[in-house]
Amino acid sequence: MKIKLVFFLLIPLCILIGWLVVKNQISKPTSTNSDKTVVLKLPTKNDKTLEYKEKIVSGDNVFSLLKRVTTRENISLGYKENEDGFVYVYQIGEVGGMIMDCSLVLLVNNKEVFESLDKYYLTTSDEIEWVFRCADK
Repeated sequence: MKIKLVFFLLIPLCILIGWLVVKNQISKPTSTNSDKTVVLKLPTKNDKTLEYKEKIVSGDNVFSLLKRVTTRENISLGYKENEDGFVYVYQIGEVGGMIMDCSLVLLVNNKEVFESLDKYYLTTSDEIEWVFRCADK
């Protein structure tokens, strides 16, 4: 009799536990490759911004992402690497160029980046923005 009673009580308890486990697994967000994205914003000649949501892969840095997008979108890219190996961008499309006291500035998550572009590695949800600035005279 006691065995039937224990068995009778265990069945609903097992069903409840199973339901809670399944419900918890369904409601958990799962990480997928589509989650590994960043936003890249590029300036245009008419003071507008082109925005791209891009997937990143392991080892992506600011420079590799910029080259990939500008190549795919057929946007010209002017950059140089100095003797110390520091990579910098001086032109994106029709924005920039060799203009005295003006330059393209890189912002990642609204903070200016001062290191070489190929050394700044990206993480999920980064917002990369290029802006054209001229020094005040």
